[in-house]
Amino acid sequence: MATIRKRPGPHGKTVWQVQIVRHGYARRYRTFDTKGQAEEWAREIERAMARGAVLPSREEESITLADALNRYVREVTVHKRGAAQEECRVRLIAASHLGPVFLGVIGGKEIANYRDRRVPAGKSPNTIRLELALLSHLYTVARRCVSMEVRHRV
Repeated sequence: MATIRKRPGPHGKTVWQVQIVRHGYARRYRTFDTKGQAEEWAREIERAMARGAVLPSREEESITLADALNRYVREVTVHKRGAAQEECRVRLIAASHLGPVFLGVIGGKEIANYRDRRVPAGKSPNTIRLELALLSHLYTVARRCVSMEVRHRV
């Protein structure tokens, strides 16, 4: 959703700053001389986001779930006792409708949709629980990796 603020600009001139915050996308800022220009730009960017024409800009939000799962198998799953079973779960989730979706775009609604699709497929509640636990751990590991990379850059 876009927020437009009136701000003091250079040489006492008034400017209009737009901030667009949307789940799964980096915050976008831009400053304009007129409120009309600011509103037009905000509408244009939000329409593009709705169409999917604007991709997430941060690195961690430009990785698909399938890519993240493949890295997870290489770096995490191989160290587990149940690695063979978990690899099967990873392949199944990566091949699902969530596989090509960016990590930063996947939210609770998408996970619930995945879960709801597994029930009619005849999967047991425990199978679904294990798949959701895998996704949860994937995000936990990914968050740690990103925060570690950020600390090393600073």
